[in-house]
Amino acid sequence: AAKAFVVVPQCPDGKQWVDVPWAKGSYKSPDVSAPLRLTLDLTDSLIKELPVDPDRVYVVGMSMGGYGALDAVQRRPDLFAACVPICGAGDPDKAKAIAHVPVWAFHGADDTVVPAKGSREMVEALKTAGAEPKYTEYPKVGHNSWSPAFDEKEFWNWVLAQKRQPNNK
Repeated sequence: AAKAFVVVPQCPDGKQWVDVPWAKGSYKSPDVSAPLRLTLDLTDSLIKELPVDPDRVYVVGMSMGGYGALDAVQRRPDLFAACVPICGAGDPDKAKAIAHVPVWAFHGADDTVVPAKGSREMVEALKTAGAEPKYTEYPKVGHNSWSPAFDEKEFWNWVLAQKRQPNNK
């Protein structure tokens, strides 16, 4: 039987995975936050210590975690096999560096916490960079777009079908 390791890091109170204002959507990358650096270090150590398939490491995050998921891939583009940012955003200037990583982004069209333009801009930047990201935007859905995203019939099948691709930049 196949095994999976699931790591669910929690960002400490008062900290963020990416030190940017959420209400603005996409952003220019700041220095890596301490919580994200520690999470990437943890991921590296788990790959070394456990029987983890290094070609099947996925990152999924919602809201602040959606920012963190994209930021993790932008900082370590050769680590991840797929990225699923839910109601998040990224740095469109980094799209070329992560174009080889499959992305399925989700957002609610009526999100008043993190504007859907953050996902839209990142998806467009990825397409411009030659990627083929999936993007699902739910009409009349606010910030809780993770509820319909996790209900998507193909969600986990899509994630688990991805394998790390070489970065041919």
